[in-house]
Amino acid sequence: MKFCLDGMEPQKVITNNQCAVAHGVAFDGSNLIFTDRKWNMVKQLTSNGEVTIISGTGELKTASGKSPSSSHTEPTGLVHEGHTVYICDTGSQTLRIITPASTLASYLEHIQKLFQVH
Repeated sequence: MKFCLDGMEPQKVITNNQCAVAHGVAFDGSNLIFTDRKWNMVKQLTSNGEVTIISGTGELKTASGKSPSSSHTEPTGLVHEGHTVYICDTGSQTLRIITPASTLASYLEHIQKLFQVH
């Protein structure tokens, strides 16, 4: 697959050894984020052409945790908003959320104020 991340000719390439079945795709402004349904991972293609794993161990199971230890079961669609990525994990029929701890803490503070939870 070839992608254009800089408005010029498509130059960024994802090879078969970097992604087996790309399914969901989102753009965060400088990186292309995508799900790899066969390898059960969420990856990103950086503007310098590097493919990195954002989430998932590659195991076919659903486990929460920090990115290196989390896992997915057939991640398909995804949406990027701010610093958060929402993933439709088809195999487990769940919505998974990848977010920095600071974003999560801010979100929980808003929930506490909204519902007056103590």
